Amino acid sequence: MRAPDGVLIRRSKRARHLSLRLDHAARCIRLTAPTAARPAEIAAFLDHHRGWVAAQRAALPPAVRLLPGNLLPLRGRPHRIRHDARWSRQPQAIDGEIRLGGPPERVAARLARWLRDEARADLAPVAAGFAERLDVTFGRISIRDGRSRWGSCSRRGTLSFSWRLVLAPPGVLRYVAAHEVVHLREMNHGPRFWALLDSLIGDSRAQRRWLRENGAALFAIRLPPYEGGEESI
Repeated sequence: MRAPDGVLIRRSKRARHLSLRLDHAARCIRLTAPTAARPAEIAAFLDHHRGWVAAQRAALPPAVRLLPGNLLPLRGRPHRIRHDARWSRQPQAIDGEIRLGGPPERVAARLARWLRDEARADLAPVAAGFAERLDVTFGRISIRDGRSRWGSCSRRGTLSFSWRLVLAPPGVLRYVAAHEVVHLREMNHGPRFWALLDSLIGDSRAQRRWLRENGAALFAIRLPPYEGGEESI
């Protein structure tokens, strides 16, 4: 359900009160309401928070498409997307540019697949190295286009990561990989979890701060529709 001002409304049996949040991935404001909340109550709540909604929308970084000429961060460094039909169809990062050839209408889809593959190539050995140090094993790694999480660990031992981590500095990617590997031992965020994480990468406050300050810009980078949903190894 969408409110007149464009806020997406979801009713939840688990919700105890009205709440608002900014969905960076979908680039919208979401309101969660108890199932019994009256329309007049929701309208009044939105009216009271109209200023917050406007400020959050105004602060959203502009959307970036995977198109020639646009800037794209790769491992923390800006790269300009360049296309020439005569070049190889396989994207390559060269001298601050991501170059690829082939049909121009396939540029975005080809870049999307390449970025997922690059994320997988970066994350797999890092996660494996941390798992070896902690003497734990994981089942597989999934590369996803998540809406809010940078990574997750299931109780079955599946590690899931956002492809956008390949856009971030390598230290940030290592932090998220270590974070999820530690969950193979500690499925919580208690003192033992943070002690294990620190044993792998040291103080992680700088990496967490980087994600808080720059995560919205990474979510502003938009993928084209992608067949297959996720890739696993």
